[in-house]
Amino acid sequence: MFELSRFSFSFAMGCVMFVMLSFSTLATANHADDYPSQEVAELILGIIHFSRWPDSKKDLQLCIVGETKHADFLLNTDLTVGDYHIDSQWIDDAQLLEYVSLCQVIFFGHYNVRQINDFYAQLYGMPVLTIDEWNEDCRIGGMFCLHNNQGRLGFKVNLDAVGRSQVRVQPNVLRLGQHRANK
Repeated sequence: MFELSRFSFSFAMGCVMFVMLSFSTLATANHADDYPSQEVAELILGIIHFSRWPDSKKDLQLCIVGETKHADFLLNTDLTVGDYHIDSQWIDDAQLLEYVSLCQVIFFGHYNVRQINDFYAQLYGMPVLTIDEWNEDCRIGGMFCLHNNQGRLGFKVNLDAVGRSQVRVQPNVLRLGQHRANK
């Protein structure tokens, strides 16, 4: 079981915040692709930890969609963060619309742009936290997007997508992601 204790989570988030705030320019690298699955999982769990669903749900379903490079650790581990227990499963593209009502968190890998835009339109107003692995600009689509920040894993936030969702994210996390998006 992978459990993030309050101390290690606070330390990890503090390190992430320090690293992200200490750089003044974005890297020229385009994707968050050179990181171990565990590091990506820790960042995703950190975002989940600071998020709240309208029904105060504590058992969450994490759905992984598309071809991902960093989902191994998310799929092969019993995940717990704070009060949340997270079950994860990979969802075939053909099953996505069928399963969306069961997912509280969706981690998108490579996916057909037209299909993903249609899917995000269907998510409008639903209590689903979305994280994109390959959406570097983070202007449309997911609420959070992984990116490479001068060789370090980071994330950006799409405040528009966050505002359309029923999931509430702690403002400090939103500011941290928005800070990087404005650089």
